Amino acid sequence: MTATQRNALRPGDVERLRSAAAAAEAGDLEGAIALAQSALADGLTHPLLLKLRAVKHEREGRVPEAIADLRGALVYAPDDAAARNALGLCLIRAGRPREALAQLDEALALNPQLVQAQLNRASALESLGDLVGARAAYERVAEREPANARAPAALAWLAARRADWTEARSRGAAALSVRDDPVARLAIALSDLREGYPAAAESAARKVLGAEHLPPHERSSAQRLLAEALEALDRPEEAFAAYAEANAVLRRFYPPAGGQRESALTFVQRLEAHFSQVAPGSWPDGPPADADRDLGAADGHVFVLGFPRSGTTLLGQVLAAHPQAVTIDEQELLAEAAVPYLERPGGLEKLQHADAAELAPHRHRYWELARQCAGDLGGKTLVDKLPMNTLALPLIARMFPQAKVVFVVRDPRDVVLSCFQQAFVPSRTSLEFLDLDRTASFYDAVMALAARLRAALNLPVLQVRLEDLVADFDGETRRLCEFAGLEWTAGLEDFSSAARAGRIATPSAAQVARGLHDDGVGRWRRYETALTPVMARLQPWIGHFGYGGD
Repeated sequence: MTATQRNALRPGDVERLRSAAAAAEAGDLEGAIALAQSALADGLTHPLLLKLRAVKHEREGRVPEAIADLRGALVYAPDDAAARNALGLCLIRAGRPREALAQLDEALALNPQLVQAQLNRASALESLGDLVGARAAYERVAEREPANARAPAALAWLAARRADWTEARSRGAAALSVRDDPVARLAIALSDLREGYPAAAESAARKVLGAEHLPPHERSSAQRLLAEALEALDRPEEAFAAYAEANAVLRRFYPPAGGQRESALTFVQRLEAHFSQVAPGSWPDGPPADADRDLGAADGHVFVLGFPRSGTTLLGQVLAAHPQAVTIDEQELLAEAAVPYLERPGGLEKLQHADAAELAPHRHRYWELARQCAGDLGGKTLVDKLPMNTLALPLIARMFPQAKVVFVVRDPRDVVLSCFQQAFVPSRTSLEFLDLDRTASFYDAVMALAARLRAALNLPVLQVRLEDLVADFDGETRRLCEFAGLEWTAGLEDFSSAARAGRIATPSAAQVARGLHDDGVGRWRRYETALTPVMARLQPWIGHFGYGGD
């Protein structure tokens, strides 16, 4: 606190602060929080009190309120490394890992030995899709702090994500030798499940769920693993109930924002309403193809998009296997440009009338971020794979009219089911998937917008059905390469190596690591009864994409 703030303390304030601090140091966190709330309610403001109230907010799932309190604490104590670490953790849980990384870097600059900040920084890298960087960061902590179970547990889970069951088991065992860590147990259980022992996985998941004071994210993960085990044991009704409970846990932890920011569904509906007034083909083009020549741009440019769980990861990695292509997976390279043009009131009108000079800084920033992710792009075709770039198509058309768009589709019933059942990094989009009806409504809205945009924009679009790619890999990849301006090569069949190397951040990594298979085709039939309430909303798209009504 500053001298002015210290002088502003009233009689008794110092004693209240000492009491709250003493309770926290004695391990009576509930008592310390109660004292902090009382003092704050009486008008006493102090970083300690704000940090204690932030703990209560975070425990209750009120992450935005926790973030606000921690930012308030840092106004008074900007050099508080522990507060910056706590803020970083809350930002990760709010689905804002890039902001979290900045706070955690500052925390470590203040205190390089702060282990929790090192671990949270690794978690932020994981959320950002930098799995190689996250793995290296966790390994450094594991080497320096062998008595810390969180690092080997996280490494076990990362190994399971890339289908390395041997390492998942060994890392999990290392964590469990320190303490009974739920993440380590879940990594080993996932290994059991994938290697053909679903009963063992069910037993392990139920044991984790039986633990007291299990954090919400671990509880949700355990419920989801239980659901997968029940499905493998051919108990789909029980499995669906477990998936629903996994989502319910997160819904309770991430309550609605209360109007602070429009939901993903509302955002899509706003864009669709705007483009319903735009005549087909009337959206203006952007700068000429050679405008990015001096920006370090790639020679070719392909956006792979669609809807989550439609097969974009598989297709992006197929193209990544081409010697003349480089795929950037799940990086929001357009996020900064989207703020003024897609997020703010009047932004779409501003985008429609923006000239080349106004768009130039955004194109420059895009290629700068692309090079940071992929290195020198000279002579390469850049594949920017992010399914929800579907919502950024108006921006893509204005900034990169020379780009090509690959729109990946899959049976809508499998897509909606998979989104509802899958674990995602928390984000505005993924929060739509925590309820089945909301998932179907969001899919319907995104597909309606995509159809509207494909008519309004002057972009070359190739539609690829995941099922066709699986059934006729060579034929579909020849068509894909011709569209992308690449010469077809048989080496595309080696697309799974990136997943095995741990470079894919999406939930599809383990499936892609297995290579080409059709296990997910028609999976919705096992859950047809559970999907009945949303079938009417999906039926138009089932027919539109040629899947029939079976």
